[in-house]
Amino acid sequence: MKQFRQKELGAYFIVLFISAMCISCEEVFSYRSDEFSGGIAFDGKITNQPPPYFFRITSVAPFGELDNEGIAGAIVVITDETAGIRDTLKELEPIVDGGNQGYVYYDYHAQKMEDYWFIVKPRNQLGVHVTTKIYGIEGHTYSLDIEYKGEHYTARETMVSSTPITNFKIKIIDLGPKGKSAAPCISFVNRPNEDNYYLFYYYPYSVNTYNVHYIAHLFDAHDNWNYTLLSDEHLEENVVDYVVSEGMPLRGMMPGIGYPSMHDSIYVYMYSLSSSCYVGYGDMIKQVATDGGAYSPAPSNIRGNISGNIFGLFQVSAISERGIYVGNRN
Repeated sequence: MKQFRQKELGAYFIVLFISAMCISCEEVFSYRSDEFSGGIAFDGKITNQPPPYFFRITSVAPFGELDNEGIAGAIVVITDETAGIRDTLKELEPIVDGGNQGYVYYDYHAQKMEDYWFIVKPRNQLGVHVTTKIYGIEGHTYSLDIEYKGEHYTARETMVSSTPITNFKIKIIDLGPKGKSAAPCISFVNRPNEDNYYLFYYYPYSVNTYNVHYIAHLFDAHDNWNYTLLSDEHLEENVVDYVVSEGMPLRGMMPGIGYPSMHDSIYVYMYSLSSSCYVGYGDMIKQVATDGGAYSPAPSNIRGNISGNIFGLFQVSAISERGIYVGNRN
């Protein structure tokens, strides 16, 4: 039985909405409560990690609510247009076994049945869908079609190639009046003659050990806001010692404050982003920045790259990573 450790295994996609705060932003986003009326929300992503991939359809939570209510009955189809594979996702039925709650599904990559159980009951477990045949492959184009109550919501994204991290170190950086702090710093070669967009995250475990598109990510938020959103507009081709956690952090955090010190290793994940996802995350940052960090679920009244009255993003990302041993920092 696989169990969800709430403190260590945080939700990535939901948190991406909030913790992409690690970028400066001066515009004020105007919140409009009427935009919530009748909308639904979409969470989940395709990566170049082994499948299956999980997604969730929910109602839109009112501003300040802790979670969105899951919606049953939607039909979700994802097509790998490059490979010509059409995948009608399977909607998972929540099950209860004593005090445990979870799902049973088929892992078509490992070719075996799997189960996933929650120690802590989510607010609502409905609306979870899982892929049955597609793989996330760099350069492939994927289309999304959600049908719900006679309406179709569609998107189309190409998986931008990953960018290898060439070096990773922990450096002490000077924060001026705030003093000095340890921060993870990476180097990479920015692909020339094209616009590149990245999302960085650091975590104690390798992405090869802990899939970032797993079920738990759709339900729970991580304790730390360890993300950085980056455009290469002002970058040199050779990026050296980029501070992964620099930018405008949530709750007054600075580089090093969210450092996962309970572990002796750190891994940096580098997500490739399309321009539409980059813009969508930027809009989400503006929304979260208006409420002082009080808004805990995914920002809901952001219309991203999915057509129709639906909120959220269809994210298709390749991931590269680099790890380093840092010793026990307790």
